[in-house]
Amino acid sequence: MKFQRLFLLPLLLLTVLSACQSLGLQEPKSLDQRIAYGYGVQAAVNDAAASALTANTIKKSDAEYVLKTSLEARALLDAARTALGGGDTKTAEGRLVLATNILVTLQTYLRSNK
Repeated sequence: MKFQRLFLLPLLLLTVLSACQSLGLQEPKSLDQRIAYGYGVQAAVNDAAASALTANTIKKSDAEYVLKTSLEARALLDAARTALGGGDTKTAEGRLVLATNILVTLQTYLRSNK
């Protein structure tokens, strides 16, 4: 399990950093900044799902699933923020990784249906 985390974390960070660079945004560095960035990604996923539905590139049931799943990612981001506020950086980091993995998967799905 530790090996998977050690392998996935750099991959996740590269994804986030390359996304920031492609948009011309400053790279989030602190855990707090990365959580805030996660909220922005979650909002972008919601917007992309709504746009895809409007453009008829995904079905209504798929859009509903994307929105429901992105809300689960948001709950993980909320939990990460709460854990960070309580000084539990390890839990905050873990919840952020989970949320980010979900959001990246949703983004990949939405991009594949353009």
